[in-house]
Amino acid sequence: QTIADISGRAIANLDYESVTHEAPTFPGDTIYTRSTVLDLREASKGDRGIVYLETEVLNQHDKHVMTVRRHVLVPKRNHETLGEGKLPHESDS
Repeated sequence: QTIADISGRAIANLDYESVTHEAPTFPGDTIYTRSTVLDLREASKGDRGIVYLETEVLNQHDKHVMTVRRHVLVPKRNHETLGEGKLPHESDS
């Protein structure tokens, strides 16, 4: 899944377990991210799940500048209340 699939559909960021700054960034730097799903869990409501992510932030030299671990509450993709995982603004029209 992409960041849009997870963060873009997030109901809530439940926590930021850790944020580690490993190197400085400067004006003019280009940064990008790489996220890894570490765990998936059921939420107390059946139409939602909890995604545990680690996001690495890298600069234009592929140097790690930051790492973030967080839990995100997201709607389940194919739960009947979600219309096959589509959000209201994603109609088939």
